[in-house]
Amino acid sequence: MYTAKRHSILQDLAKEMNGRHLEETVTADGHEFKVRTLTPAEDDWVLSRTESSGGDPVKLAVLQAKPKVAAALVAIDGIQIRDLFQTPEDMPESIVASMEDKDWTEWRRDQALEFIQNDMLPGAIGKIWNTVMALEHRRDTAAAAVKEQIKKDPSLGSEAMS
Repeated sequence: MYTAKRHSILQDLAKEMNGRHLEETVTADGHEFKVRTLTPAEDDWVLSRTESSGGDPVKLAVLQAKPKVAAALVAIDGIQIRDLFQTPEDMPESIVASMEDKDWTEWRRDQALEFIQNDMLPGAIGKIWNTVMALEHRRDTAAAAVKEQIKKDPSLGSEAMS
C-alpha cells in the first residue's frame, strides 16, 4: 500500500499532538538560535514576566517579545539552554538541594530573559521573536484545519475520542 504525502499542516499537528514541539533554527547576529513552540505553562510564565499593557494588544505583544523568546529558546549555537547557565558558586547548598527540575527550568528561563534584556540587540530579538510567532501560527493553523474538518464531518471528532 502506498502512503500519501501529508500536507505540512498534518505534520505540524502530529508533532504537537504527540507532545513534541515545532522547532526551527534562526540565525541572528551570526549565531544560531533554536526555538520551539511553548506549552500553556510556558505561556503562563511569559505572562507572569510581562508588564501591564493597559489592555492594548499591540503593546502586549511588544512587552511579551523578550519573555517569549526566553521561554522558546532551546539552544544557542548548538549549546542546550540547560548548559548555558551554571549554578552560581555562591548559591547556598540548601537552596541547590531543595530545587526540583521545574525550579531549575524556571531559573534558567529567568537567566535567559535577563541575558536577552541586557545583552542582546533588538534586531536579533525581533528576528527570533518573528520565528517563534511563525511557529505558533503554523501550530494554530494546523489545529484550525482539524477543527474545520470535524465541523464538516462530526464523526471524526467522535472517532478521536474513542
